[in-house]
Amino acid sequence: MARPHLRMLALLATIAGSTGALAQPLDASQYVARVLAEGLGSRVAEAEAALTRAEAVGVGRWPNPSLEWQRQSMGGGPSNGAQDLFLASIPLVLSGRLGLEADAALLRAEAGELRLTRARALLHREALERFLQVLAANQRRAILEDSLKVIDRLLEVITARQKAGEASGYDLLRISLERSAVETSLAGAILAQNRATREALALLPTAGAVSFAGQLPSAASGVAPEELEGRRADLKALAVEAEAAEQDRRAAARGWIPELVVSGGAQTFALGQPGAAVGYVVGVSLPLPIFEHRSGERAQAGARKQLAQARRARLLLDAQSQLDLTTSEVSARAEQLKHHQTQVLPRAEQLRQLATTAYRGGAAELLVLVDAEKTSREARLTTVELQLQLALAHTTLHLLAGSFDAAPAEGRAR
Repeated sequence: MARPHLRMLALLATIAGSTGALAQPLDASQYVARVLAEGLGSRVAEAEAALTRAEAVGVGRWPNPSLEWQRQSMGGGPSNGAQDLFLASIPLVLSGRLGLEADAALLRAEAGELRLTRARALLHREALERFLQVLAANQRRAILEDSLKVIDRLLEVITARQKAGEASGYDLLRISLERSAVETSLAGAILAQNRATREALALLPTAGAVSFAGQLPSAASGVAPEELEGRRADLKALAVEAEAAEQDRRAAARGWIPELVVSGGAQTFALGQPGAAVGYVVGVSLPLPIFEHRSGERAQAGARKQLAQARRARLLLDAQSQLDLTTSEVSARAEQLKHHQTQVLPRAEQLRQLATTAYRGGAAELLVLVDAEKTSREARLTTVELQLQLALAHTTLHLLAGSFDAAPAEGRAR
């Protein structure tokens, strides 16, 4: 009886346990550390930050000088000689804009580092959520397997009693139905466990044989909402971007200051006679910024500053609102779990024990044990679900509060 179910469960168990043999057990902190170190998402974020740093290279340096050579013929044939001109020119940027542009580039690089920090925080949250899903799937499967063993023992007793004429066909049909229902749930639990495990391993491109160790938490810690602005790297990045735009605006405002080009050199004259005359060349080029003096760049920098400030204000408001809502959710889910663990779970276990005692004393039918087992199993499965929902909400709370954000780069006091 139920042999097709047994074969299906054995196949699913083989698939789910294919990576379990000789696997390296990882707890939550070890798994997250490996995801941040090896994950492709982390590599992409680091490459984006490296690109931002590269964009700052060379910004703020003086323009390169130039060398020029010209030869001019005097005309009328080779005996009339020629003139050679050797000229060196160097721009003089005396407006101070180069220093401001360099500061702006460094600020943008710092904003890129802060965005990297936030990207790693998001990856941290994603890794934790996948890890929690694996733990929940493992616990659901263990509960159903334990309950199936209990039902199998009861099925053996009822089968023996029916053969002896002490049990009705209804009893056997009822417990067989219960067993099939648990088998179906177990098959789904094994599939869910396999999927959750593979999704967790997908964040580790070089995972190898890995297993996941740990238990779902039954409590949650709070966060300090007043430290939100000091922790969230994305808020800091927008503030730094606004500051960089202000430096760009200040640099563009220096566009009305002329940038001289000083030239100097020598020229030689060969007039078709022995020897050559040598002279010097000195010049100054003075552009007049009358029509165009970087007013467009100044306006764009000002607009970028306002945009960064507006984005930061909106993000801060959303973060504070979401933090308040999630704090309330975590508190409510913690109370819900506590109530279930103190009022439901102990009573379900007590009912299970009372049913066993009553059956052994002859005061209850065997099917009372089946119903008590079902009640206990559902209570334990509900516990896993409540623990998972609390843990996921708690993870979101710490992401919103900036707890996963690493310490910002040193070098600038904020």
